Amino acid sequence: MELAYARTCRAPYEKVVEAVERMSASHGFSICEKRDIQAMLAAKGFAIAPLTIFEMLPARESAEWHDLPEVIVRCRVHVAVVDDDVSVGAIRPTALCSALLRGAVEDVMRDLDRTVVALVDDVAATSGSSST
Repeated sequence: MELAYARTCRAPYEKVVEAVERMSASHGFSICEKRDIQAMLAAKGFAIAPLTIFEMLPARESAEWHDLPEVIVRCRVHVAVVDDDVSVGAIRPTALCSALLRGAVEDVMRDLDRTVVALVDDVAATSGSSST
């Protein structure tokens, strides 16, 4: 399995960022942090293409999520400009989990993986997309 899942979008970067913010809750996520990496680095004198990273947690209260360390269930979704294309993607929870944990947690992470992939797909679909 790939570490990350990404899709290319036809919509402008700002619209894709807005779509992540707008659609996260409908996919059961609460955004914990939003980092504008381009702005952070520009403040230090470095120029990079636009990049925003969202850190989000499953919003639903469930015993299966409470028993896991937050670092495992915290999902990272990014919007970036790569070679003049806007991309939305995520680190796959199952890939992260397989690197860190084994066993019963894997089933929970597979469910979380499907949910984060669905979020990326929906953001890409509403932003005009093609697979990457």
